Amino acid sequence: MYERVRGERGRLDVLFANAGGDSMVPLGGITAAQHHHTFDGNVKGPLSTVQKAPPLLTNGASGILADSTTTIDGTAVFREVELTTH
Repeated sequence: MYERVRGERGRLDVLFANAGGDSMVPLGGITAAQHHHTFDGNVKGPLSTVQKAPPLLTNGASGILADSTTTIDGTAVFREVELTTH
């Protein structure tokens, strides 16, 4: 992706990295494979995106990280262990 940006535009003015998916399985039912899939998508994906962007970012560029599947009310499947910040 970054090679294409470099070739077509040469720079990034804004970087928006988004993640927030999971298997939607209750805590007691999460398998190792589901854990790895969720961690890869929600941590490794955005980390890789952010790590590779700096050479293309312009001076004064903006970076935005969005990383949640949960709104203020939470997600029903996680009710048994849900922590809220409101």
